[in-house]
Amino acid sequence: MDVKSAFLNGYLEEVYIEQPPGYMVKGHEDKVLKLKKALYVLKQAPRAWNSRIATYFKENGLAKCPLEHALYVKLNKDGDILIVCLYVDDLIFIGNKPTTFDDFKRAMANEFEMTDLGLLSYYLGIEVEQREDCIFISQKGYAKEVLKKFEIEDCNPVNTPVECEVKLFLHNDGEKNLVGYCYSDWAGDVDDRLSTTGFVFFMGNSILLGILRSKRLLLYPLVKQNMWQLLLVFAMQYG
Repeated sequence: MDVKSAFLNGYLEEVYIEQPPGYMVKGHEDKVLKLKKALYVLKQAPRAWNSRIATYFKENGLAKCPLEHALYVKLNKDGDILIVCLYVDDLIFIGNKPTTFDDFKRAMANEFEMTDLGLLSYYLGIEVEQREDCIFISQKGYAKEVLKKFEIEDCNPVNTPVECEVKLFLHNDGEKNLVGYCYSDWAGDVDDRLSTTGFVFFMGNSILLGILRSKRLLLYPLVKQNMWQLLLVFAMQYG
């Protein structure tokens, strides 16, 4: 689902603007106007909209995930579950009962001007194929863009990126450079004080090995990057 003109639904605390040309009040040209709602040109508009939708979700029983603030979950006493993901003005939601979908869509349409886009087919670079026996997700378009960028569209697909048992060899000049970089940020995350560490090794211009992880919760970066895939798998298990 999509929220039409989402930023215009945000409420502002106190923002003033100069009187626009053509709407000047005679005798009060030196006065300013107080905005009641956000405009798209305002820096406060995205925050105002997010605050509005977060408040609405909370009032309707949807709890915000403490690790992923764009994820909201609602659990009913009868065991019904509804999971909603918010990306700016786009919403995707899953659950274990179709009736929860209808109730949620009806409630959203009563509060905001909505557009129902139907079953999910594409979201944030992820292609979703609704099959009879499963939900198949992929990044076929992104993979094609990578192949085109490096001019290898005509390459043959293989299971491994390098032929088995191939050994590294020296180039024409006989020189090889192994360069390594490391990074550490101890308790540098301002939200949960996670410590980030990592390293990467290059052989020439090619990466041989690289690792980047957070100390306290190793699963968090994976959930952060692949949240949508995990939610769809959850829907397949409990849908």
